[in-house]
Amino acid sequence: DILVFSKTLDEHQSHLRQVLEKLREANFKINAKKCDWAKTQVLYLGHVLDGDGVKPEDSKIAAIRDWPTPRTLTELRSFLGLANYYRKFVRNFSTIAAPLRRLLRKETIWKWDKDCTSAVKKLKQALIEYPVLKVADPSLPFVVTTDASQYGIGAVLQQDDGNGYRPVEFMSARMPSEKVATSTYERGTLRSQASVRPLEALLAWEAL
Repeated sequence: DILVFSKTLDEHQSHLRQVLEKLREANFKINAKKCDWAKTQVLYLGHVLDGDGVKPEDSKIAAIRDWPTPRTLTELRSFLGLANYYRKFVRNFSTIAAPLRRLLRKETIWKWDKDCTSAVKKLKQALIEYPVLKVADPSLPFVVTTDASQYGIGAVLQQDDGNGYRPVEFMSARMPSEKVATSTYERGTLRSQASVRPLEALLAWEAL
């Protein structure tokens, strides 16, 4: 899949020409019937992209909203698999999902409790009320804000497009051990490391 986006139509035509020339040089062919040209909004890999930014596909969010309470490990894995695909829209996804992920551990006895019910409800609500993510602009500086709790580490990558800071992506990870989780200093160090690593490709464009 190839996605080409530009700020103006003239710029877009120039970008398309460059891409097509590179494809020709590499002896690649494209199926014109499967291509969309000069669109102001496109559906791409389960995401809707337009001038406002990036958001999840409506049908996927509806599926998450209407998902019944998981009753087996298979059902739970399916729910988390879909929700996880859109985790970049959810602040502190790993912390919210912690009660559910505990059920996935080996030799864990299946016991659905109020914490699991609450986690599903919070994930659904967060995805239903998703923020529109800004498309990263390499010409603008990035700001990374981090936090950490006993259960997880969170970060948000932001940019100011002239109308205030907007999220580019939310990132989160599980706390690796109970020992680290109880240490404020180690949590701070870990959250800095864990938040920057997944964003290295973006942050390489510009100093924080």
